[in-house]
Amino acid sequence: MALPMNLSNIPKGEYLPELELPVEGIAATIKQDSELQLLYKLKAMVQEDDGTDAEVQRCIHEIGDIIWRFEAEVQIAAAQTAQEIVPLLKPTKHLPDMFSTIIKTMIGLRNEIVREKWKPVLLEAMQYLPSSILEKDVLDLALEKGELSETQDARQLCCKMFGVLAERFDKQMIEKHILNKAVQLCQDTDFTVRQTICEQLNTIARAIGLAKTKEMLTKELFELLEDEEKDVSSQALRSLVSLVEFLDSAYLSEAVVPIFKNYMTMSPPPEEHTYQLLVQLFGKYFWRLHGELSEEDLLIFINFFKTAASGRTPNHHHHHHGTSGPGGGGGPSSSSSSSSGSGGGGVVSLIDQQDPTLPNSYRSYCAYNFPAVVKSCGVKKYTSQLHSVYKNLCEDTTTHTRQIMAAGFHEICIILESKAFTYLKDPFLQLIQDSEIDVVDSLMSNVSTILTNFNQTPNSNSDEKTSVLSAAVPAICKYEEMVRTRWRKVRRLLDHFQCFPDIYNTDILHDRFMPILFRHLAEGTTETKDKSAALIILFTRRLNDNNKQVDCFTRLQSEFGRSKSYWHRLAFLTVCQHTLSHFSRRFFREKLFSTCMDLAKDPVSNVRRRLCLVLPYIKQCCCIRNTPSAQIDLQQFNEKMARLQLDSDVDVYEAARAAQALIVEMDAEYAENSEQLEAVDAQREEEENALFEAAQEQDKQARRKQLRELLRDTNDMQAATVGPSPTTTTTGTTGKGASTTTQAPTQAVKGKSLNHSSHSSHTHNHKQPHTHGSHGLHPHGPSKASHGSGSSSSSGGGGGGGGGGGGGIGSGSGGGGHDRRTASSSSKVGGTIRGGGGDRDTSSNSHSLTSKQTKPDHKLPSATSDSRKGGGGSTSSERSRKNSGNSSCGTLPGLPRLSTTGGVMKKK
Repeated sequence: MALPMNLSNIPKGEYLPELELPVEGIAATIKQDSELQLLYKLKAMVQEDDGTDAEVQRCIHEIGDIIWRFEAEVQIAAAQTAQEIVPLLKPTKHLPDMFSTIIKTMIGLRNEIVREKWKPVLLEAMQYLPSSILEKDVLDLALEKGELSETQDARQLCCKMFGVLAERFDKQMIEKHILNKAVQLCQDTDFTVRQTICEQLNTIARAIGLAKTKEMLTKELFELLEDEEKDVSSQALRSLVSLVEFLDSAYLSEAVVPIFKNYMTMSPPPEEHTYQLLVQLFGKYFWRLHGELSEEDLLIFINFFKTAASGRTPNHHHHHHGTSGPGGGGGPSSSSSSSSGSGGGGVVSLIDQQDPTLPNSYRSYCAYNFPAVVKSCGVKKYTSQLHSVYKNLCEDTTTHTRQIMAAGFHEICIILESKAFTYLKDPFLQLIQDSEIDVVDSLMSNVSTILTNFNQTPNSNSDEKTSVLSAAVPAICKYEEMVRTRWRKVRRLLDHFQCFPDIYNTDILHDRFMPILFRHLAEGTTETKDKSAALIILFTRRLNDNNKQVDCFTRLQSEFGRSKSYWHRLAFLTVCQHTLSHFSRRFFREKLFSTCMDLAKDPVSNVRRRLCLVLPYIKQCCCIRNTPSAQIDLQQFNEKMARLQLDSDVDVYEAARAAQALIVEMDAEYAENSEQLEAVDAQREEEENALFEAAQEQDKQARRKQLRELLRDTNDMQAATVGPSPTTTTTGTTGKGASTTTQAPTQAVKGKSLNHSSHSSHTHNHKQPHTHGSHGLHPHGPSKASHGSGSSSSSGGGGGGGGGGGGGIGSGSGGGGHDRRTASSSSKVGGTIRGGGGDRDTSSNSHSLTSKQTKPDHKLPSATSDSRKGGGGSTSSERSRKNSGNSSCGTLPGLPRLSTTGGVMKKK
């Protein structure tokens, strides 16, 4: 650790505090642990159940004898351990002893801090103690602590004990021993005691029944609502809201509705803490009371909610009498008005009184309660009273409010049903395109519910609906990009992708969502990979474009099935398993079966083991309709299965054996349901007829493309072998071999067909079979020079001569013309022809022709022409070449060997 350079400027004790050893603290900790050894021993005994009942009881009594003498710090630490021990003790044997010897002792100590720490232990023990102990010892202790002579915290403990006993006692016991004392505590002189008993009134009321509650408890509760201490009145209001669900309709209309109505219309308005509670709990009590409200009262409640949601709150500092109260209008700039006509306090902006970014702002409370309010009011009231407020909250300036609105957006969609798209399309686009990730994240939690609701909206403008749904696509893709590294959010998002095939068309599924799924299939976690694999197959099945379907499977095979990454190959096997659930067995055999079988010899054992888990399902592909091709695949399957059962890896071997056992079970199940399974598969196969045709056509195109690439690469290789140097072309001979020559630059012509003439061109390769394709290659035998069709080279096919292609090396066997010419020792390289002169070429096994044999009428054009090029006398460059067949620039696979015999073209 690096020390500061100038330690003198740093006050003592502000640097390297870890070097100052708290010796006293360590000693105190050691002492505390030693004093708590018995408690730790008791915990270990009851956890591991390795002690007899006598040993546990003896240990409890030993702790009770000494714990009261420990220091306060040790007693406080012991409370936490004791609370963990209580649920583990036997209720009828050990827990009563612990209550009488330890808990009662600690509750009776003078140290208030220690008593506070042991109160939760007592309340926890009361949940498990037998009824006999509760009715005698515990009840007596509670009544004793509730006496006025006891301390304030003791009376608070009495109130809490009454709440627990109300849950354990029957109605008669509560009315006899607890109810009257609870009513007395509601009038206690200490406000903390009144607040504590308010917390228990809801539990006591439900225990004694509706009649006794209305007779004795509600009167006390209504008085506590007007308590001078705001903590007491706030707790009383919370208890009343909790009791609203318990009270009957008649009592609600008679006694409870006027209380809330008075809060909303009173002048001056209620205190700020009361107003905040009314807004915070509005949805809870409004849902219960809306059925008991008249139309006028309903508008009072709605206007009160609109006022709070609009960002305004009563001014508790300056009351403007004569102005409208908090039951007014719905917009931020609209003036408030009360439907009841009663006056009220003025309103000020919430921003002036409270930080609007706080989670407990009034607008946040309204956003939270909005679904309950809409559910209570109904669709008609929403469209006429609440829609503008809802839009304003969705556009709120605080992120927290918009986040709450986004989290409950799907609830509003469900409530509005067929009206949802009409009223919520704009708020939806506002929220899904929000700049804050938290807002979008809340909306994405239920985006499938929202999109499905919009998509199923009847009698809506289809173009407008398509526009709104399509506008959500970029936002979904952007959200996926932001949460791409957080796999839990990705998994949740992928769950919503399940409904997308019912909502979006083929282009959006393939172009926007498929790349996301392929990315997570390649790079995601195990869970996201499995979901992505299932969705890829689901989307592919639902695509309306057969070519795109085939492209998806081709990509799966090339990028995953034959990938160098074993993670990708594992993902491919997962895809295969899902494919069997959506596509026919024939389709699987034709597209994926061979690739799966190749993985049986994968070098990675995990891949082979994963294959074993998929093999039982693949086996069914070879059973449907027992076709010859299925029999061949079944034979291959059995060979791979036998191979895996002999695998040297133990895990693979065991997985293969387990797969074999599962295959036997699945075969028996298939035999029982074979007719039904074959019918389902036949229906799938019939639906895939167009898909099979598209797959076959793409296979043909792929083979043609490979052939074109092979020929182009071959031409490029031969052109590279010769080199780009210019060559000398002989156009004629005179005298004793003197020749007239012209220089033609080497020029490789690419991209043309091998058969450029209007006649057929015949090629032969002694090493490779003939190929019949789109390049003019025909499966005929070789032409022989002895029969008048010598090997010739030309830059372009002539009218009647043997023509080569216009590629880098054009070779053609003569034939098919009206006159035949023999070109000995002519080799076209890069668009030129090298012709031998009057000398004999030792590699041609034929004599050269002299100039006397050449007729002027049949002289060939120059090398720059697109017609045939002939050779005259030999040039210096030709005479300098070595003998042998290498003068033809060598022989490449798939191309005929070129002759280099000297001479000139002669008409036969």
